[in-house]
Amino acid sequence: MFAMQRLPAFIFALISVMLLVGISISISLHRPWLVLLLSIASISFIGLGFVLKAKARKRGQGNR
Repeated sequence: MFAMQRLPAFIFALISVMLLVGISISISLHRPWLVLLLSIASISFIGLGFVLKAKARKRGQGNR
């Protein structure tokens, strides 16, 4: 059960890093529309992760 709590956090972190790498690749390819799209997606996804973590902590399932 302890590992199941870590798995969603790991998946959120991995996808967030991939979105940020996508932003840097888009910058190097000079695609401002893609930079904007990936920036909005990454901010939204990271924010969703924080919201879910706060809800889990409120329910008493969070660790730190």
